Amino acid sequence: MTEKTTNQTSSGFWERLRFSAERVRALVCLQIGDKLRRRSGKERGRFAFRIFLLVLAAILVTAAFTAVCILLQSMFYISLTRNTLASLLFAMQLVAIFADVGAMQRIFFTDKENSLLLAFPCNFREIVASRLILFFLKETKKNCFFLTPFLIGFAIATKQGVGFYLFIPIAHILLSAFPIFVDCVLSIVMLYAKRFIYSKPFFCILTTVALFSAVFYVAYRLLLVFPDPLRLLQEYSKYISNIVAFIDEAAKYSVHYKAIASILVGMGTFKDFLVLLGVFLGAALVGIGLLIPFYFKAVSSTAERSAKNKTDKVAKKNRRISVKGKRRFSLYRTFLHKEILTTVRDPH
Repeated sequence: MTEKTTNQTSSGFWERLRFSAERVRALVCLQIGDKLRRRSGKERGRFAFRIFLLVLAAILVTAAFTAVCILLQSMFYISLTRNTLASLLFAMQLVAIFADVGAMQRIFFTDKENSLLLAFPCNFREIVASRLILFFLKETKKNCFFLTPFLIGFAIATKQGVGFYLFIPIAHILLSAFPIFVDCVLSIVMLYAKRFIYSKPFFCILTTVALFSAVFYVAYRLLLVFPDPLRLLQEYSKYISNIVAFIDEAAKYSVHYKAIASILVGMGTFKDFLVLLGVFLGAALVGIGLLIPFYFKAVSSTAERSAKNKTDKVAKKNRRISVKGKRRFSLYRTFLHKEILTTVRDPH
């Protein structure tokens, strides 16, 4: 009896999971829109030509990254080691995180499609999953012209083995997903920070002045680093050694990026795989775990606020019409208006 109940519970769970996955797939296809629609013969030719241009662009970007990596080794004498790869991946991921946090905040908290998606017969967790999948597809498409060409160019310049190329698709997926998990947390912070700043105009002005002051201060400090007069040729070796020292120092703080770099260059250990798995799963749990309740709260409050504003506008309009009707369309004035029109229009 117990085994039968357990089997029924297990089958029910997998059945619910299958239906949930079908709803998520339908939501993703709905949001992608006409990109998945069937195309006629003429449109297929245009689509094939567009794909050809995208592949050509990816090849050209790969060639550019290869040339840059070769120049770093031959002209600037910067060795492309594991630490260099980890530091460059760390810098690229920082750019991706700060470039996508605004789009993440807009898609999950201020986009009007959220209210429309809540009207569908699905769980809000499924809506979050569909939005995350859509954002991941966009990030993957972007990295096809940025991250993957860089890794291929690095491999060509440093003459890596076959294992490097085989691990590139896995690195592409991991490095496309990790900024999304970080942006899940940063978008929540950005949402409430913007609400707080915009609700207080004085604090908004103060924050703007502080940001500009910080930018000018950092630029001033960077200018003080360079000697006066600037002798690049005389101090060339010193600058290169400082750059290498900075790369090695940055690699110490890029823990999972160093693990990815180690695996790519064939120096990965079991510890690197554990670090990579732990950081990835931890970021996914924290990011998605925080995003789901805040998403539901933000979208629900936005829908309630818009419905309340719409109701207030309708009520105000009805009151205005009612007052206007009492003022203009009373019984006495109606008959008086009718008699005046009849008298004016009558030719006799």
